[in-house]
This record gives sequence, C-alpha cells and structure tokens, in this order.
Amino acid sequence: MTFKQLSLIAGIFLVLAWTNCSKKDTPTGPKENQNPPALTIQAIDVPQHMRASSDPHAQMSTNFIGMANSFSSLSAAFTPPAGLAKNTQTLDDPIWTKSWKYNGVTLTMSVYDRNDMNVWEIRFDGADEDYTYKNWLFMKIEQSKDGKSGTMTTYEPVTTKIQAQWSWGKDAEGAYSITYLLEEGDEGIKLIVTQNSDNSGSLQSLEKYNGSFVPSYESHWDSGGVGSWKQFENGKEIASGSWG
Repeated sequence: MTFKQLSLIAGIFLVLAWTNCSKKDTPTGPKENQNPPALTIQAIDVPQHMRASSDPHAQMSTNFIGMANSFSSLSAAFTPPAGLAKNTQTLDDPIWTKSWKYNGVTLTMSVYDRNDMNVWEIRFDGADEDYTYKNWLFMKIEQSKDGKSGTMTTYEPVTTKIQAQWSWGKDAEGAYSITYLLEEGDEGIKLIVTQNSDNSGSLQSLEKYNGSFVPSYESHWDSGGVGSWKQFENGKEIASGSWG
C-alpha cells in the first residue's frame, strides 16, 4: 500500500515538473514581467557517519528520513515561471494561474496571496481512463511567506479525502521537523523526523492500530551520527539497541 501510493504520487509530481518546464506551455491571460512566489522546502540533514554506517538500524533510520525528505526536492514543480497571468489580487482570486493539458486532462495551477501565507492549488478537469474530473483539487500547498513552515496535501481521486500530507517547520529552539502522513482506510503510517540546531536528530514511525496511531519504530542520533533505536509491536516496545 505505502510504496504503491508513494510511486503514484512521485510519478504525478514528475509529470508536473516536466510539463511546467516545457517550452510548449502557454500561460493563460496577458503576460507580466513579475516573479510569482517560490516554494522552498528544507530537507532533513543526515550525518555522514550515519549515512555510511553498515548498521541495519542506522540504515533503516536513514531510509525513513529519505521517505520524509522525498517531497522536498520537488519544490521546483510548484514554482511557476515568470510571465504568468497576474489577476486582481483578492483573497478569493489567484494572483498567478497557469493551465496545461496532459493525456486529455487540463491541469491548472493557481497561486494565492492569503495575508501571511502563499497558497498553491492544482486542479484537474477532464477525463482519463480511470476518472472524470470536475475542477477537482488534487493538491494544496500552504507556506508562510518567510518560508519557514508549511503544509502540502494530496487528495484521493475525485474526493476531498486526504490521501497524504506533509508538514514542516521550526520550533522556538530552532529544531526543524517534517511530519509525513499517509492513510488508506484502516491502514496508515506517520513519520515525524526532527533535526536539531546542532544536527542531532530523532525520528518516530507510527502505524495505525485499532483506529489510532501507535509507535512502531523510533531512533535518536547525536551530531556525529551515533544513535539508538527502539522497535514496537502494536505500540508496545519489543526490542532496542544502539549503533556506534
């Protein structure tokens, strides 16, 4: 379930990134020489010692961090090129829009200025082999204008039900966290990865059990990449250890 959905989401991201850079794209409305806001997402840093370690739990932690980081490299797909149509600025109308077609479906990316937030929306209209879309909201991204925090949400096809969600931001002590949530029916996973100001960090993996998220794995590491781990079953600790 998890990898299939991740692959689907990643594939759509890549399509968007490719079409957004295509020379054949034509923005809707008159061109203006103004740059739309850029989406900026910071990835979690993994200490070199931890990345190079042969310890299976150091490797597992690194892989979990990679899953949480996976969306951050795709920021460019949601940075519209300069020269898009600029509309009358209100809270309800987009300040930039762009539409393009892919396999019979019209995709429209709109950027909104909502006081202290920039908001991106991608909507589908048309039909493919599986679904008929009527201005369906595929993805919504909200990011503070200082770029320090935000949320990215994708929805299950032709519904308003959340399929996956990433959120990121810093706390008062400067610790940066990414939370990744993926749900489907009674199943679901949640990853919380934190990088402290000294490059030490932690992660917690939770799985849905009896309708609630309970711990399945967690680890902590220092700035040099030396760490410890715990493994859980149905929320109860069953094993623990460390790596050097």
